[in-house]
Amino acid sequence: KPGDLPHEFTHFSACGGRGWENEMVNKHLCVVAICVASTSYVYATDNQADIEIIVDAKANTSVLSPSLVSRSVSAEEITASGKNTINEVFKDLLNLRMVGDSVGTGVLGFPDVGGYGETAYANTLILLNGRKLNNPSQEKPNISNIPISAISRIDVFPGGSGVLFGSGAVGGVINIITHPTLDAPRTVISSRVGSFGYVSSGISFSSPLSDQDQFSAVIESTSKDGYRHHTDYANNFGQMSFGRTANKSSWLVSYSHGLQERKDSGAVIQSTAEQNRKAQGSTSILDIREETASFDGSLDSGSARFGMHLGYRSSKQNGTNTSGRQQKLEINSLSITRSNYSDTNILGIDLTYGSYYAPYYQVTSYQDAAEVFWRNTNDVGESTSILSGIRIAHVNDEMSLSSQKEKTLGAAEINLMRSWSNIDLSIRADRAFRYANMDDNRTTILEPQVSDTLTLSASNGSLSSRLFASKISDEIIYDSVQSANVNIPDTSRQGMEILYQTSLNGAVTLDGSYSYTTAKIESGSFDGKKVPDVPQSVGNVTFGWMANDNHTTRFETYYVSSKYAVSDYDNSLDQSDAYYVSNISHSYTAGDLTASLAINNLFNQKYNYYEIDYSSLYVTPAEPTTVNLQISYTF
Repeated sequence: KPGDLPHEFTHFSACGGRGWENEMVNKHLCVVAICVASTSYVYATDNQADIEIIVDAKANTSVLSPSLVSRSVSAEEITASGKNTINEVFKDLLNLRMVGDSVGTGVLGFPDVGGYGETAYANTLILLNGRKLNNPSQEKPNISNIPISAISRIDVFPGGSGVLFGSGAVGGVINIITHPTLDAPRTVISSRVGSFGYVSSGISFSSPLSDQDQFSAVIESTSKDGYRHHTDYANNFGQMSFGRTANKSSWLVSYSHGLQERKDSGAVIQSTAEQNRKAQGSTSILDIREETASFDGSLDSGSARFGMHLGYRSSKQNGTNTSGRQQKLEINSLSITRSNYSDTNILGIDLTYGSYYAPYYQVTSYQDAAEVFWRNTNDVGESTSILSGIRIAHVNDEMSLSSQKEKTLGAAEINLMRSWSNIDLSIRADRAFRYANMDDNRTTILEPQVSDTLTLSASNGSLSSRLFASKISDEIIYDSVQSANVNIPDTSRQGMEILYQTSLNGAVTLDGSYSYTTAKIESGSFDGKKVPDVPQSVGNVTFGWMANDNHTTRFETYYVSSKYAVSDYDNSLDQSDAYYVSNISHSYTAGDLTASLAINNLFNQKYNYYEIDYSSLYVTPAEPTTVNLQISYTF
């Protein structure tokens, strides 16, 4: 916010153990017990030499699939499009509006699924290979540090998925899937350059060490000067994985480390931006260091599969407003699942332990959660099935010795699915929830947010659509007047979504997507007002032309309708102007070599990444036309 530092800076967090002296002990405890809420599993048959950790994204009747209507983008599509960042992939290829980027560099934005605006970071669940990246604090997952060259596929599942994933899966779920360890040696080197000093290079390597053992690694380094003043940044990331497949069991150990060093310049008053779109707002300097360690294992018992995940994730931050002291967030996790071979029944337990420290509050907070879930599909005819499930979650928050709360929550769903000719139909009712996170509860102990949704879906392969209506109780928002997070008793989301893919002829393809969402406040002093930072319409149309096996051209236009500024709950300011952005790219493939040239914001549209009602209207201007070139080679 103007005059302040971004949310994830003032609310960054941490800890390890109840007391700093127990930090090292806490790190070792991660290998014996504590959480991750996910149902992905590791599986390899006796004859396979690869290990793959994914959520089944395509099987409509699988208990591992969050919803019938989904959208996906592959590594090949990402490379051909010339996108440089994961935020560009979300926006331009998956038609998701990025919210919360008050700096404008693309490293702060977060994808909004379901129309939640500024609080999308707490209502859209981000998974990396099926594992949660969302935090029990207001710190957004730092998805910008995930190397784009490491991504195999991204799947987006709109709608509540509380049974499978627990807290935060209210508006939808996004699963970022990285390249699995391969059963053959593979090395990929890549390099990207672009406007405003953008430079990125990386290498990924994978190879079997024996018939049973596999190893992989990835390293990537990125830097950019930034369009606005005081917005340069650098990302450095590395990851190693080692796995073994033997008899009827398999396991995978992974470790990753990332360092992001950036300068942040907040939003500026609108009149200043009109005179100089490069003008800087309030400035800060941040160093964010993240590390993860995980163990995933599976066992084939002959009648079922058992999966186990142990994980540790930490985030440490230094910056200009911390007086040289470090802010920390640490999360330990344990997940155990049992599923049958037909993927029609799954039972699991998730345990989480999170700790958070920030000098701003001068106190360590803790959030522990224990959850059990069950999901099952039954056939009731040749073409009809019923999917049902339930999750029970118990959460314990401790903000201080005198401030503690416990809550027991439930998520549930029932889904009637029928296949008729080549069309899949679905009617689904679900309940999802969101815990009040540790920052939300600093001033007042808030109630959990609960969402009840009815969804009608249809899909025939090339065309998918859904209608949805949600009633939300105790939605958690930030009230700028009170300078605190508060509950709104009643809000709603209603709308529709259409996804379309077709081939116009052998060489030209057309992809389109459109979502319409109304987000309203249904009670209190803002009764009848629209939820700010939520546009009614978001659309994307893409034409692809494959001239031959080597050359592909892609043209896309992305549209966002008008909306009220962040924090404008009384809808007192004028809505922002609607805008569209067009991009064009051309890719060339010859054997193991791939090269692409992309021009983003082709027509140099002037629009804002971010707008906030902060006494006056403050904005963050978007970049003008940019040019990017990337080359990759596979050995």
